[in-house]
Amino acid sequence: MDCRPSFSWIMNRILKKRDEYNQVIVGLQDDKFKSKEAYLAIKNVEPTVPWCKLTWNNLARPRAQFTLWLACHDRLATKERLHRFHLIDSPICAFYNTVETSHHLFFECPSTGLMCFLDDFLVFRKLGFWAKEVIFVAAGSC
Repeated sequence: MDCRPSFSWIMNRILKKRDEYNQVIVGLQDDKFKSKEAYLAIKNVEPTVPWCKLTWNNLARPRAQFTLWLACHDRLATKERLHRFHLIDSPICAFYNTVETSHHLFFECPSTGLMCFLDDFLVFRKLGFWAKEVIFVAAGSC
């Protein structure tokens, strides 16, 4: 059975993976099935992100690791995002009269700025945007 536009997206994905799997079976040498080779042939190769070790290989609590993962994916529940989904009326920060984004919360807001601590005690350089700072910290330069 071939993929068709009338099929659901999940059915088309299953049929596509089935075809990939059949190509792996045909390509095996010595007519022996090796699950490792089949798995490596089928799995999607995703690039490693620079903040991977920063997020998962640390001694932080799982909740903190997950929050950092959300921040790296720009998925924190900021007022700007909640306003975009029509869950709240205003995207303005409660402490500072500007739109509440991740960058604002971590770098600009004088009331909630996590980076104010880093700016005063640890980092002697101009702080940039969130993605740039995560790469900087993940590289071990801090």
